[in-house]
Amino acid sequence: MSTSVQLLINGTDYTQYLEQGTWTITQQYTRQGDTATFYLVDEHASERNTPPSLNIYIPALATVTFTDLGLGQILFAGLATAPEVQYDGPNRLYWSVQCTDWTYFADHGLITGDFVNFTVDQVVLLLVAQANCGINAALVANGGFVSPGPVIPRIQFVYSTLSNALVSLIQVASTYTSWGWYVDESRNLHFTPLVNVVNSGVTFTDDITAVDSNTVGHYDTDNFTYTWDGTQLRNRAVVRGSSFSTLQTDTWYGDGITTQWAISQVPDTSRVSSASLKIAGTTTQVAIQSGTSATTPFVIVQNNIGAWFLVVNTGGTIPTTAQSIVLKYYYTAPIIAQVDNVPSQNTYASLANRGIFATYILDINLKTLASAQQRGQAEVFSFGLPEERLQIQSTELFGGHLRAGQIFTWVSAVTPNSSNSGLPGINDTFLIISNTIASSQHGYYYRTYQLTGARTSLSVGI
Repeated sequence: MSTSVQLLINGTDYTQYLEQGTWTITQQYTRQGDTATFYLVDEHASERNTPPSLNIYIPALATVTFTDLGLGQILFAGLATAPEVQYDGPNRLYWSVQCTDWTYFADHGLITGDFVNFTVDQVVLLLVAQANCGINAALVANGGFVSPGPVIPRIQFVYSTLSNALVSLIQVASTYTSWGWYVDESRNLHFTPLVNVVNSGVTFTDDITAVDSNTVGHYDTDNFTYTWDGTQLRNRAVVRGSSFSTLQTDTWYGDGITTQWAISQVPDTSRVSSASLKIAGTTTQVAIQSGTSATTPFVIVQNNIGAWFLVVNTGGTIPTTAQSIVLKYYYTAPIIAQVDNVPSQNTYASLANRGIFATYILDINLKTLASAQQRGQAEVFSFGLPEERLQIQSTELFGGHLRAGQIFTWVSAVTPNSSNSGLPGINDTFLIISNTIASSQHGYYYRTYQLTGARTSLSVGI
C-alpha cells in the first residue's frame, strides 16, 4: 500500500492543502480526455483591515500533476481549466480546481487535409504534426504508441479539431478489430487496436482467500452489475459519405417539333463550363441559365418545380427528325454504401425482423465508396454482437493503479458465463472503457476504482 501522494500545481507542492476524501479522477476511453477535481483549503492569517497572506493561488490553465509517490505512478496530469475560489470563513478560502488532461490540447488543435490511400497510422502522425499542439506521437516501432493500421481509401478533414479527427479515424480503422485512443500523462498519444492494449496485470476477484496487493484487489460483491447489452446491436450499416461529381450522358432524337427534353440528373452548376452538346454529331454551344438569359443556341434551365430541361433557346434551331441530341454534363450524387454482418444476422434470424438491426451513418469526411464501405464494416464488426459489460468498485485495500484504456482480469464465481452455456463462473479479461478514481476519508493514499469494462474475448464496440 502506498503511503503518500503529491499534488503539484505550476510546480508548487500544494499537497498539504488538499482536502482529504473529496478528490476524483474520471476517465473515458476513446471518447474524451480525463477530468479531475481537487479541493484545497487555505486557512491563512487574517487581521481586520489588513490584506491576508494567502498560501494558494491557482490561475487558469495552470499545470497539474497528481502522483502516487509510493507507486511512482502519475495518477493525473493536465491543466486547471476552471479553478474557483470562495470564502468559507474570515480566514479560510476554499478552492475547487476543475482539470482536464492533456487531451485539452488536442481539443483545441485544428487540422485539415485530404488523404488518399494512406494507412491510418500515417494519417495520425501527419495530423498530430500539423496540429503542433503539444501532443507527442510516434510509431510503436520507433518507441511510441501508434500502431500500424489499415489503408484508408480516402478521408478528408476540413478544419476539424485533432480530437474529432482521431475519433473519425478510430471509426474507420476498426474494420476487423476494435481500436481506441487516449493521451497519457506524458502527453503521448496511444492509438492502437484492442490486441495491443496494455494489460495492467491487475486482477479483481471475489475469492476471499486472495491477498490484496498492488496487483490483486477485491470488489464490492453486493453492488456489482453484469450486463448483456443488446441495445447497441447493429449488423447492417447504411453509410452516407460526401457527394461526388461524375459525368452523365443523356441522348434524345429530334422530331422537328420538340423544343425541350428532360435531363435525367440534377446538373452540377459549379461545373457549368464542362457541359457539352452535339446535334447530329456537330458540337453546339450550350449554357446553364442562372439569373440572366443565355445567348447560346441551347440552354439548360430549371422549372418552377425543380426539374431540369435542355431547351432550344431564342435563335436556336429545332433538331429535325432522327437528329441525335447528345448532352454531356456533370452532376453530384451522394456516396452511399450498405454493409451487412451476415453471421450476426443469422444468429438472430428467428426474430420477426429476420435478425437485421440497421443504423444510418452520415460522415461527410468519407470521400469514396470504398472508405464509406470501410466505415460501415467497422460499425457492424464492433457492434455485431451484444456487448458484455461489467461495473465494479474496488475496495480500499487494493494498493495498485490502473487507467481507462488498459485491460484487467475479473473473477466471479457466481456470474453466468455466456461462453460456457450460462453456467456460473467467469475468469476473463475486460477492457476499461470508463474509470472513476475516488479518494477516501481514511487517508490520502486510500482510494477506490469504479470501473466499467467490456469483455475482450467478445466483439466489443469501444
